[in-house]
Amino acid sequence: MNRKRNNKLDEYFNDNPTMKNIFFVFFYLIFFIIIGLILRAGNSKSTCSELRRDNTGLNKSYSLNEISNKNYHFNINEEVNGSVTIYDGDLNDDKASFIKSGNPSLNYYYNDYKFYLRNNNTLTYEEVDNPISFSKLITSSSISNMLIHGTYLSYTNYFNGEEKDFNYSISTSTLIKYLDEKDVDTDDNPNMITVKVYNGSIEEIDMDLTSYFKCYNKNINSYKLTINYSKYGSIDPINIKVN
Repeated sequence: MNRKRNNKLDEYFNDNPTMKNIFFVFFYLIFFIIIGLILRAGNSKSTCSELRRDNTGLNKSYSLNEISNKNYHFNINEEVNGSVTIYDGDLNDDKASFIKSGNPSLNYYYNDYKFYLRNNNTLTYEEVDNPISFSKLITSSSISNMLIHGTYLSYTNYFNGEEKDFNYSISTSTLIKYLDEKDVDTDDNPNMITVKVYNGSIEEIDMDLTSYFKCYNKNINSYKLTINYSKYGSIDPINIKVN
């Protein structure tokens, strides 16, 4: 077979070894150029993918600055095993006023790490224990830890890029390490977090923390937390007289 191919080449080049050598050099040069272009295209695709991943998410497409500034209206839905409790109120600096749903609903005031409950009969506020079991989850530092130490999965564009959803997962072991400052090795399903951003501002954070809470309470079959933010920088000072 090789002999026939060589005979044809000899016939084509009229037994000119110089032309034959030039042909082979040119052929192999083109061959290696093509291989190089294919490899470069593959690397470019990988690099672009890594850049898109690196430049998407916290401190790239959005930040926690508005939450860290502690001036906004909030609406928080806590859903435990299908039962929903709503916390609706305002935060200004280290003071907050909010209503906790229930029958009856309860009015709370938060100031200097203390909680006060309004007595509906006397309309005065008296100091009580923290009524928010998930309070450690909603600080800007905790949210930042969850996003930084979680795994960025993907994002989705809506409405010509004005609205974006950023999706993350985080293991229960990691949550316990950074929220509870404990080292625990657990084999569990990941906890899911979605950050919804509109024009660069965080509008909503959805958390499915079933695995995390189930680690502490086996009776919890599902735990979801939805935090809605609005009126950034528009909340007036909150001052309520307490006993």
